[in-house]
Amino acid sequence: MIKIGLTGNAGSGKTTALEFFLSKGIDGISSDSINADLRSHCKYLSTALENILNTKLADDNGLIDIALLRGVIFSSKSTQKHVEMLLHPIIMENIDLQIALLSQRAYCIIEIPLLYEAGLLSQVDSVLLITADREQLLRRLTSRSQLTVDDATDILDNQMTDNHKFRCSNDIVLNDDTQENFLERLQTLHIRYS
Repeated sequence: MIKIGLTGNAGSGKTTALEFFLSKGIDGISSDSINADLRSHCKYLSTALENILNTKLADDNGLIDIALLRGVIFSSKSTQKHVEMLLHPIIMENIDLQIALLSQRAYCIIEIPLLYEAGLLSQVDSVLLITADREQLLRRLTSRSQLTVDDATDILDNQMTDNHKFRCSNDIVLNDDTQENFLERLQTLHIRYS
């Protein structure tokens, strides 16, 4: 089974792409979902992050407050690296466990937003990059996630630009016009991957 790493910057359309492949009966894994599950169910993570960062991140239930974490992560590259050093191995272990449980189809999709930034290229056989221009990304982030323009800008500024990702991507899908056109581009890839 070919493991295709689905990546792209925040707001590019990775979730829509993953949902498309899932709708075609393709197995998929979302590192964002794993991350969200860890944050919402693992109190030890909030304690570990608070100890590493020396900052309160837990809500009243002892779970990670995502708004607080986002503010801390994007305050400096050093802080972001510390958080990633804790979270990425746990997330990758979960991905490996899920891969072992997948049915053996021609391919599976593994959504990893920070595939390049985290140095995880060796974990996949092929890379599918979803891309859109920066203004489109900002528009999507501020409307979908209720982020301020400054917060959305901070998130994008802390991610590698697509220009750097183009060189190592096997497939690149532009998501800058209609959803129908985007899904048609994904359908073409699905046929080729199958």
